[in-house]
Amino acid sequence: MKKDIFVQLRERLDDLGISFPAVAGVDIPYLKKFFTEEHARVFIVMEDRFQPVEELAERLGKSPDEVKTSLDAMADKGLVMTTTGIDPTFYAPLPWLTGWGDWTAYYEDKDAAELTGAYKKGFAADPTSKWARWVAHLLQAA
Repeated sequence: MKKDIFVQLRERLDDLGISFPAVAGVDIPYLKKFFTEEHARVFIVMEDRFQPVEELAERLGKSPDEVKTSLDAMADKGLVMTTTGIDPTFYAPLPWLTGWGDWTAYYEDKDAAELTGAYKKGFAADPTSKWARWVAHLLQAA
């Protein structure tokens, strides 16, 4: 049985930056607030570097125009980075922290702000997360 696309997205985000661990009852609704299923599919195939639309389109088996539309919408939401001032545009995935998760609390959408707060509370309480291990390491080093 194939994994749910948002579970795959959570696992991909967990590999980027500080991490994005599972938080029961919050992580998937939180991701669904910011990513469509199509955006999740695109994000999952992105490598940890800037890459052109054509490369991503080939991985997804879609047209470059279709993938560019998704990437531009994701960039507008702050989910991916883009290059500016060069043609063609290149895209790179942003981790949750320090990346798009830092900005979601500032959305004027009350539901988004509440989901961000609930996720961060659960995330910080998980002693097995990369974040908790990193903070513990810093405290031991001090």
